[in-house]
Amino acid sequence: MKAAVFVEPGKVEVREVPKPKIDGENQAIIRVIRASVCGSDLWWFRGIADRESGSLIGHEAIGVVEEVSDEVTNIKPNDFVLVPFTHETVKSFV
Repeated sequence: MKAAVFVEPGKVEVREVPKPKIDGENQAIIRVIRASVCGSDLWWFRGIADRESGSLIGHEAIGVVEEVSDEVTNIKPNDFVLVPFTHETVKSFV
């Protein structure tokens, strides 16, 4: 799968990475259809805040639910969802 990866201030790349897996409670894997930049992304992009090189980035998107952990009951596979900044622990992929 493709994902946006932080390299260094001012540099982001799209790279092939392993598809995420459910590994805990209250998780969903979302296939991203469209994404946007959040204002909070600009802090580390401009070098004002620290971010680990090689970390996956992005948390503003719309997409389709691919998989959910067992205790998730309010969304299900094939649902179309919004992924706002308040839910950035969602595992998403392109």
